[in-house]
Amino acid sequence: IEGDQSNEQLAGLANWSAKGTQNDTHLWMQISHAGRQTPFTINKSSVAPSAKQLEKLLGVLKFGKPKELTHTEILDIIDRFIHAAEIAKQTGFTGVQLHSAHGYLLSEFLSPDINQRTDKWGGSIQNRSRLLITIIEGIRAMVGSYFPISIKLNLRDFTSYEKEFSKLDEKWSSIDVLINNASTFYSDDLEINEGSNWNDLINSNVKAPYYLVSNFKDELKKNNGSIVNITDAMVIRGMEKFPIYSIAKGGLETITKSLARKLAPEIRVNGVAPGAILWPEQNPDPDEKILMNIPLGRIGSAEDISSAVFHLVANKYITGQIIRVDGGRSLN
Repeated sequence: IEGDQSNEQLAGLANWSAKGTQNDTHLWMQISHAGRQTPFTINKSSVAPSAKQLEKLLGVLKFGKPKELTHTEILDIIDRFIHAAEIAKQTGFTGVQLHSAHGYLLSEFLSPDINQRTDKWGGSIQNRSRLLITIIEGIRAMVGSYFPISIKLNLRDFTSYEKEFSKLDEKWSSIDVLINNASTFYSDDLEINEGSNWNDLINSNVKAPYYLVSNFKDELKKNNGSIVNITDAMVIRGMEKFPIYSIAKGGLETITKSLARKLAPEIRVNGVAPGAILWPEQNPDPDEKILMNIPLGRIGSAEDISSAVFHLVANKYITGQIIRVDGGRSLN
């Protein structure tokens, strides 16, 4: 969304939001800037907090050398994020999400490895987070107190942030729901694993959720808030080719039950354990062997998961439970 929108553009967005909310559901607009991660084929002259080039992604996707943003250009980006959020509300979207993860621009500013600036936008965590916080405050001032604003953060490299993010508590004036959904999924071999898979999966599934709960528990208590952890329906029986993943998701289920006891009655803690959801695009036909083991006879959808999450957030008398949204597959 760039600049003033034409009536046709506004109508298109309004039609999109109307269809996405017609069943009394939410539809939030994700607002992002790819920063230095903009593919070379799209923009040969990308921008970033510092002129530090990104290597090829998976040895294929090529990126140009980014230009370091000036102070004036940063202020312009802030205005553009705020403008996009204003348009989202104006055209009927029910919330916005700021993409501050996976190497995109807002994530680049947070990273001490990528952001090598020495001005007010770099250095300390207060300075590196200034762009994100200023955007949040600007959007809140524009859209009012009751329009939802969410932030997507990357927790895989957690050691870089766990001490620093504790300094940002005062910026989060109201937290009602915490959903821990970060993870990766891949197999591993015990004989050749050198620890990177372990750190990746344990950090995102166990360490990060536990730390986030610890960091935000006081605000959640004030609001009688809710925590929902996303686990995996298959971990209750172990996954032969995914031992570290199974350990990590099993740990998250244990955290869910332990914290449900510890944080009651002010905070409810539950989990949603998806089964086979959204079959991979590169192999669109579900495996018949898997379908035979699903009593409901179909692959699940994103709506199956989101409705379970909404139910756990809305219901005030459920805590310590793991809902397995898997069509009954875990019964076998």
